[in-house]
Amino acid sequence: MSDFQTRMQPILATERPRMTAAVDDYICQTAGMSIHDRIKDTGRKPFLMERFPHLKGITKAYVVAQCSMSATRLVHEQHLASLPDADKIFCEDGWRSLVDRFLSVGHQQRGWLFKSAGEKWGGLELRYACDPVGVDACRTAEKEAFEASLQTCEKCGNSGRLRGKTQWRKTLCDVHAGKAWDDE
Repeated sequence: MSDFQTRMQPILATERPRMTAAVDDYICQTAGMSIHDRIKDTGRKPFLMERFPHLKGITKAYVVAQCSMSATRLVHEQHLASLPDADKIFCEDGWRSLVDRFLSVGHQQRGWLFKSAGEKWGGLELRYACDPVGVDACRTAEKEAFEASLQTCEKCGNSGRLRGKTQWRKTLCDVHAGKAWDDE
């Protein structure tokens, strides 16, 4: 942590209730707007600046920037939560059952937010958030899905293996690997 951030910690602690209220007000007052309009700095910054007339200079700018980041994160999370899960799945059909099993665990957790599912380095990458109470269950389900993805063809769901020796890797069965992924 920089010296500046260290000096700002007591101020942030003092301002936290006002910051939370300002972000909540922004979220409520912009609820009917498009996501693009809600995250535009030109509207968010003046809205938040007027909530801190007692602060000046760099202190005010820092507090408003912290509020702005929180508001943007909440707007994005609300937008993601409004999308159906299917719109956030970017892997092939062979892994769909793995994602569905993971989602069944996640949907049982408090504070659950599914962000995305996709392929990375030949394995299934799952992005999500949940309350700390449910994080162990989510991590266990995530680990199981990832490990299963390394043995399941991305395309068809049959038994497969991780192929490729370069930065390009895929988990495929012999049929879908063909000669293109023959790395032996």
